[in-house]
Amino acid sequence: MSTLAALDELGLSMSDRYNHEAIRAAWKAKLMQAHPDKNGDATATLWAQRLNEAKDVLLSSFESELDKLLRAEEDERVAREKERAERERQQKVWDEQAEERRRERFSLNRKKRAPGTRVHRKLGDYKEGKELIEEIETFIDEKLESRMHSDDPVMVSDITELFVKSRPSTSELEKRLFIRHFKGIVTQIFSHARYSKHKNKRCFRGFRIFVQPQA
Repeated sequence: MSTLAALDELGLSMSDRYNHEAIRAAWKAKLMQAHPDKNGDATATLWAQRLNEAKDVLLSSFESELDKLLRAEEDERVAREKERAERERQQKVWDEQAEERRRERFSLNRKKRAPGTRVHRKLGDYKEGKELIEEIETFIDEKLESRMHSDDPVMVSDITELFVKSRPSTSELEKRLFIRHFKGIVTQIFSHARYSKHKNKRCFRGFRIFVQPQA
């Protein structure tokens, strides 16, 4: 039996072909009329069989369409899951690459910090560092003069050269440490001092190199 014949058998229209409740309601109503206990016609049993077949055809068609819908929804869900899994996999790869780069940088820095290759930035943690800090503070007190409103640049290279000349000997490491820590120390002593650049060279403003008056 075709879908159109099944609809006609139950007295339904094409708009009812996917209406589960309408199909069952029409089938029950017709079956009550065709039941042999209520219908003495000799064709009642055959009519009931046709009604059952029509119901089965329509519900089978209905279930088939429902299955297609459910399958389409399931396929879409699976596709979304695959896409999400791929994004998570890619993110994991990126995270692992970033972590590997971080470990490489950390390993490189550990080598730099290895004994004998680099003095720790916190000079105050070491006896020699404390002595160097005290020496820089004394140097600033003796060789630099505050000029609160002065905007004249004092080159870092000139200050470093003066510091080297003020000592009996200065290693390359001590010179680098002086350049690295001088800024923080001088701004503690001269709070108005400003670190800047002049002609692409590092300099300070707010003080000047003290010139000893000639006797």
